[in-house]
Amino acid sequence: MGAARSRMDVFKVFVYGTLKKGQPNHYLMEDPTNGVARWIGDGRLCHKYPLIVETKSCIPFLLAAKGTGKEVDGEVYEVDRPMLETLDELEQHPRLYTRTATQCVLMKSQDQELLGKTIDCEVYLVHGFKKELLSLPALSCYDHAQHLGYTLRKERRFELYKLVKE
Repeated sequence: MGAARSRMDVFKVFVYGTLKKGQPNHYLMEDPTNGVARWIGDGRLCHKYPLIVETKSCIPFLLAAKGTGKEVDGEVYEVDRPMLETLDELEQHPRLYTRTATQCVLMKSQDQELLGKTIDCEVYLVHGFKKELLSLPALSCYDHAQHLGYTLRKERRFELYKLVKE
């Protein structure tokens, strides 16, 4: 059983980009036909990572370069297996992103006992990325409003994989 599971077939996932509330892909997490996603709280990854926005697509990427970049803020959700599969499909796991075990500290939660606690979760990281992506500015928080031009997956006319992978 993985570290990010709190019980059988329930997973904690840290989202930092277009899956957050108010962002272009959050609708996937609200659609009950995709499964169940329950907000646990807002958190910050325990380790620094480069969160960058690729310029052609305005898509946020969290690069698997632990210890570089910034502490990244996001949201933690408890999801069931069908929702996890929906997220995996969006993130093209494991071809583009790899769902990776990590930890975050909860900064905001409806459950007061969880505030300030470090929890196990999973996050989607890009491994094997083009090294020049490390030269892009690292962010601590992604907001679609600051990066207009995001292209929904179904509307893309280019292979995202080729933009970021070696």
